[in-house]
Amino acid sequence: MMSCSKSIAVDIGTSTIGMALVEETTGAILAQCGKNNSQKKHGADVAARIRYGSTKEGALAMKRLVQEDLIRGFFELTKEWQTIKTIVISANTTMEYLFLGRKTEKLGSYPFHMEDSGWREYSFLEVFSLSNDLYEEEIIEVMKQCQAKVILLPCISTFVGGDIVSGLYHLKFLEKKSVSLLLDLGTNGEMAIVGENGFYTTSVAAGPAFEASIHGAGRKGTALLEWIARARCRNQMNKEGTIARRYEATGIPLGEGLILKQEIIRKIQLAKGALLAGMELLLKQYGVTAQEVTEVYIGGNFGFHLDMKSAILVGMLPSNFQGKIKVVGNASLKGAIDCILDDNAKEEMEHMIRGIQSINLAETKEFQELFIKRMEFAPIRL
Repeated sequence: MMSCSKSIAVDIGTSTIGMALVEETTGAILAQCGKNNSQKKHGADVAARIRYGSTKEGALAMKRLVQEDLIRGFFELTKEWQTIKTIVISANTTMEYLFLGRKTEKLGSYPFHMEDSGWREYSFLEVFSLSNDLYEEEIIEVMKQCQAKVILLPCISTFVGGDIVSGLYHLKFLEKKSVSLLLDLGTNGEMAIVGENGFYTTSVAAGPAFEASIHGAGRKGTALLEWIARARCRNQMNKEGTIARRYEATGIPLGEGLILKQEIIRKIQLAKGALLAGMELLLKQYGVTAQEVTEVYIGGNFGFHLDMKSAILVGMLPSNFQGKIKVVGNASLKGAIDCILDDNAKEEMEHMIRGIQSINLAETKEFQELFIKRMEFAPIRL
């Protein structure tokens, strides 16, 4: 009996990689897996990866790391490589460059030039290395059987990549009539707004702050916002983020041996300030206030686990977003899955990109000034 055709959808995030095995006939998700992106050993954020990948040697080293992550993940999903028809990869612009082993030097310096960023198709063996020093002989033999087509989804700009295109496609942003905002919260804070006034995107560097841990446990950034909100309510820190004098030497005890230290709070403030400043300026560019936004979609790994009440309480999200937020998880991976099942995906994505205006807010004086102001936590109203 002949096996059904299957395809693999991939989201290469700066911190994590998500993968799904899809049966093309039914659209069923047969298996999923996730990996940490091994490139993290050369830097936690996009800026660090760009620096490391700016030389030929660095770019090839990054390619080997991420491709080995992918191959190991593919083997977790299936052993029947001969049935894989397509591999669709969604990623930010830097991750796409490094997946292909391309030097990133032009991504990191003005005018931030991006090359060959459209919908791209390759054969499996064009892009995946069959190196004996990376894989066991039996793995290489299986890989040789793979006849899959590899698709890289198109990017909008150096700062807004295929992951956002994929998410916007999945959420059908082109069909939105009311003002809709997407916030993709991960190592980067990428965002898009659409409505009658047009279609705009931008991105800010949140850095690894949302993955920072509280001393004593592996609590991630999502839990950090909850603890910071509690500390503010208890007057254990002020709106400038400075912890009360009685905790200066020890940090704020959270119970069960957990301690909230000043340096962690500062990292969260930097990410919060960048995200909120970028969002406010994007809304201003579009011509609306936070109150006028009808729908707010929160995506990304960090966004999926985010406690929205805490995010609003500490001022990371505007209070006017209350009741408008929809958490969509990994919209990038979901969009890659959609591409497998939609024969018109290429045409629709390219049409969408032509209508999008990408703006680089982070280079403006206005952003820098607002960024400093938005590092403060919101006043607590009990």
